[in-house]
Amino acid sequence: MKTRAKRIEINEQFRTALDLMEGTDRHVFITGKAGTGKSTLLEYFRRATKKQVAVLAPTGVAALNVDGQTVHSFCRFKPDITLDKVKKVRGEGGDLYSELDAVIIDEISMVRADLLDCVEKFLRLNGKHPKAWFGGTQMIFIGDLYQLPPVVTSRERDIFAGRYESPYFFSSRTFNEPSFDMEFVELEKIYRQTEEAFIHLLNAIRNNSATPEDIERLNEKWDPDFLPLEKGFYITLTSTNDLAFRRNKEKLDRLPGESFLCQGDLDIVYLKTDDTKTRRRIRPESIAMMEYMGRTFEGVRAYCTKREEVRTFRIDRMLEIHEV
Repeated sequence: MKTRAKRIEINEQFRTALDLMEGTDRHVFITGKAGTGKSTLLEYFRRATKKQVAVLAPTGVAALNVDGQTVHSFCRFKPDITLDKVKKVRGEGGDLYSELDAVIIDEISMVRADLLDCVEKFLRLNGKHPKAWFGGTQMIFIGDLYQLPPVVTSRERDIFAGRYESPYFFSSRTFNEPSFDMEFVELEKIYRQTEEAFIHLLNAIRNNSATPEDIERLNEKWDPDFLPLEKGFYITLTSTNDLAFRRNKEKLDRLPGESFLCQGDLDIVYLKTDDTKTRRRIRPESIAMMEYMGRTFEGVRAYCTKREEVRTFRIDRMLEIHEV
């Protein structure tokens, strides 16, 4: 059942993007700086469209943020997917792909060129029209190329460099075929900030064109003697996971009392910006140990709600504990 889309300002770029997304079957790449409304546009379109749409993202956290699936999960890819391993889906669920009108991939800057080629082949094998790009399914790519890049490990780098000009999605073989065509829309109006001088400063840093005067103005906000209040709620940004781990451990070690583990049903509520709620319920089988970045953590080993298998969940959400 469709839910009513929330009211947003439909500026010229929004209208162009929506007309392409809803009124045509043309592939489109929608980009824009942070705060220009890319996520708002995606949510508005998904709620208002009459098309059958799948929303994907390259990572689990990114997929969670848009209530979607990862690219790998949707296409049933294993982590080591290559073109020769892409297969037609047979049996249960195979008809889903031919019923889709459009596929949205959010955070497209993180999608590697080789993965996009695998998606193209997968949709050809499973979509409506095997002779059309992406099986005749409209592809809507959303993201900012100034943000997170694709990940290519040191082991893959040499092999990758021999096949693709860059790891970015636009270097895929699909995109470099003369018969492949795509529209481009850039959202320009920034909604997240309204102070023009601050917007100018952010753009200068983004474009690597900041002047000494810009840096001086930015540094006016730096207080070398600042110490967070003990009872204040501050977020510390770090350049590495190791620094973040040390900071968190330092704070945890200062908490009074002894640590303990409780086992039971977890009812996790994610709050969205429009104040609606979605719930994901998992029933823990046991408390398990997890390895992450060379360190050991306690985790919840639980039955996944969608598949009959056991998985270890790691909850990436910020919370403040007031009382135990």
